[in-house]
Amino acid sequence: MTIETKRLLLRPWKDEDAEDLYLYARDPRVGPMAGWPVHTSPADSLQAIRSVLSQPETYAVVLKETGKPVGGVGILFEISRIDGMTDREAEIGYWIGVPY
Repeated sequence: MTIETKRLLLRPWKDEDAEDLYLYARDPRVGPMAGWPVHTSPADSLQAIRSVLSQPETYAVVLKETGKPVGGVGILFEISRIDGMTDREAEIGYWIGVPY
């Protein structure tokens, strides 16, 4: 599914996004605040896309003008529930690259 706004697209992550993800995920101001380690290579970013970022309801935040992802957003339901969440709760998480 793709969600479109005036300036952004929310769409599933693609393997081709690994280099763009790495540009932001290597910054220590991004990953640790979002709960994941700093990426040390584009291969780390590709692995993240194929595992964590391929989960249902997880999207790349893409600038329409460039077609490049600058962040991510996801909804955690009971399937990926974190400690303390009930069956009737969900959590929204997001991160945006530092320049944005």
